[in-house]
Amino acid sequence: MKTRKMKKNRSRRLHTFSLIEAIAALLLVAIVLPAAMQGVSLATRASSTALKRRALAECARFRMAEIIADSEWSSGDAKGTFDDYPDYRWQLTVSDWEDDDLKELILTVYREDDESLTYSISRLAYEADSDDDDE
Repeated sequence: MKTRKMKKNRSRRLHTFSLIEAIAALLLVAIVLPAAMQGVSLATRASSTALKRRALAECARFRMAEIIADSEWSSGDAKGTFDDYPDYRWQLTVSDWEDDDLKELILTVYREDDESLTYSISRLAYEADSDDDDE
């Protein structure tokens, strides 16, 4: 009879956790969980920054196409905002290129609340002389 009871007690002990094992498991979770949460936070921040940079690039390309198509650059430097992105600003700088008939257009788009996020795009534009138009 005694041997049967001892076998039952032994089998019960094999399926339970000791206090040391439980404490070790909690300690492991306490170490791993903050590191994992920091990784998730970093990934979320990186994703947000990437989306903002993509929006800056799209705004810059779209605005540069408008500036060139409408010849807005011929009047010189300019700046403005975007209707769809009220926090985004753009600034156009027009300067002479090596050839007198070429102008370098540099368009910089930035966020008003975070000027460290910027995107610049440059193009060359041909400026036709007014004398050439008369011929």
